[in-house]
Amino acid sequence: MTSDDVSLKSVTLALRSGDKASYEVPAFIQGLYFDWHFWGATLWDIGAGLTFFDDNVRLQLQFGQFTEQQWGLFSEEPFRYGGNVIGGKLLANIGTLPFRYFFGPNWEWLSANLTLGANFSMFTKTQSGSPQMLSAILAQLEFPRVTIPKQKMFRVFAFYTEAQVWFIPTDIESVDPNNPIPKIVPQISGGIRINVF
Repeated sequence: MTSDDVSLKSVTLALRSGDKASYEVPAFIQGLYFDWHFWGATLWDIGAGLTFFDDNVRLQLQFGQFTEQQWGLFSEEPFRYGGNVIGGKLLANIGTLPFRYFFGPNWEWLSANLTLGANFSMFTKTQSGSPQMLSAILAQLEFPRVTIPKQKMFRVFAFYTEAQVWFIPTDIESVDPNNPIPKIVPQISGGIRINVF
């Protein structure tokens, strides 16, 4: 039986087969985002990731590139690692600074985040001739981070600066003691992150 405060003419009921739980994103996944960054261990990287725990933890897969030809445009140092780079990041937000705390509710759209994480990437082109997995620890400063209120999708856009420290194992020592082969290589990169939902 159905009723309303105007003349109800008809009611249509549509049912679909299957479990309704299979039609939605699992509750522990908070969002999906796309990521693009440049410099660092690669010339460029594109990635996609999922966010968890109120968007404070991110798990990201990425693909990047730094070929010998691209390396030669920027440096005369020997090419050690590059090629096609496939990897993943695990990021944890450790601090958020909403600008509304200082400037009032009209600034709710602007914030900054500080994030720590780890990167694990497979480099297909190395001096040894075989692909190699390398790891790095990193810190990201997300600023500006713009949130568009009352929008469900594509509501967060962030620019970030990322400091990386790569750990590069080597079996040999440098022939020149005044010019050792670096095993810890710092890098800096910049990027853009767009939250889909």
